[in-house]
Amino acid sequence: MREAENGSFQAAATSFETISGYKDADERESEAKYRYCERTCEEPTSTTYAYIEELVDSSYEGAEDLQTEIYKWRASISTGLSYSFGSMQSAYIRARLSGGPPDSATTVTFRIDDLVGNDSDTWSDGKEYKSGDTAEVNYSEEESS
Repeated sequence: MREAENGSFQAAATSFETISGYKDADERESEAKYRYCERTCEEPTSTTYAYIEELVDSSYEGAEDLQTEIYKWRASISTGLSYSFGSMQSAYIRARLSGGPPDSATTVTFRIDDLVGNDSDTWSDGKEYKSGDTAEVNYSEEESS
């Protein structure tokens, strides 16, 4: 299990898979797969999805709860200034998506609160985004696009 101790749970799972049936190799393989899924929960890979399905199918303890966490949509938000021309300014807001069920998509709705003008607005382009995609909105005092 030295590979797993070094944080390489995927390599450990593969190693234990090759010696399946030897003493507690099957149990260690499942544990390594579970730890890999825990580590990649917030930004799941195709391996994460495959492993969690195996673990749920084999009724591995805690796998269903972890699958629920993996299937949650997450967004990393970044903002910045698009342009500044005199008193006119425009800002951008980007949301990079991760998680969600495998092979699924979702729409993104931005809520923009203008704290200076005490105004609020929502925006969505209705487009479906998959894990790894980035949605973006540009906002200026005059209009949003």
